[in-house]
Amino acid sequence: ALGAARAGMAAPSPGSLWAPFHAAAPVSCAGLTRVLKGIVRSINDCDIEMSCGNVWRGRLSLGLRTLLCGLVVLDRVASLAPQLAVTPCNVQRLIIACMLGVSKYSEDEPLNNDFWSNAGGVALADLNKCELALVRILNYSFRVSEPAFVALLAQLGLEDLGADGGADVDGVDDDLLRARPPRSESGSESDGPS
Repeated sequence: ALGAARAGMAAPSPGSLWAPFHAAAPVSCAGLTRVLKGIVRSINDCDIEMSCGNVWRGRLSLGLRTLLCGLVVLDRVASLAPQLAVTPCNVQRLIIACMLGVSKYSEDEPLNNDFWSNAGGVALADLNKCELALVRILNYSFRVSEPAFVALLAQLGLEDLGADGGADVDGVDDDLLRARPPRSESGSESDGPS
């Protein structure tokens, strides 16, 4: 779980691909939960529609879908780069950059980096560096397949999320926002680009 991420990990070297993700101060689980809930609410307040880029719309709010798809992408990053340890010093930037990439891939008119910077509490210049590093790591592969998304919902025990006509971050236990997405059994093929 993200809440159990290893603290005290040494900062990556300045030239490392991981350097942009390392923040000077760690974020607490409660702090990360507040940030993620704020982002989800801010996305839901925007008048945007998700295109068909990422599958499985279900009855989830756009903000919650973006968060969950971001967690699937974060898992892909971890599988492509096992040397990356998700820590309290990088988890916020990693998740926000993954959500930003999913948003840009999935939405006809994506939210700009200023939105993500303000909503996520990360300086714009730092977020831009994180986005560029993530694009390099993933080779632009931000697509989330239906099987990968459904597997995440199953791992989190959320198969019926939204069955009551709609679900949003207020209806989700805080533990969801600290959960680690599943690794796909077949690697990145099941959730890579089509």
